[in-house]
Amino acid sequence: MTRFADVIVHKALFIVDIHNPEGAGQAEEKIQYCQPYDLPYRCFLPKGIEGLMVAGRCISGTHRAHASYRVMSICMAMGEAVGIAAAMSAQQSCTPRELDVTALQSLMSGIGIELFD
Repeated sequence: MTRFADVIVHKALFIVDIHNPEGAGQAEEKIQYCQPYDLPYRCFLPKGIEGLMVAGRCISGTHRAHASYRVMSICMAMGEAVGIAAAMSAQQSCTPRELDVTALQSLMSGIGIELFD
């Protein structure tokens, strides 16, 4: 598993489920399974826009990665992480990009969110 120093979602896991752009069914003949993966803080920060964080289907990622991370269970983990980051940014009067990610990870770990093995 690729490790990111700025991980805020740990061990996300769902099949690579690429829908057929022509209509029903899969775009590929068989479902691809993947290993658990982490999502880094930076993928929730849109380029060129300060003060905004995104979560769910609109985060930065490849087409193949999107085929896995777009499901509700992973989106809920993203929303929780981004919500905590937004609250910390507001409390500290800083933009999300200026937020100390290590402090965010420490807070998340302190409330029981597993980020590291």
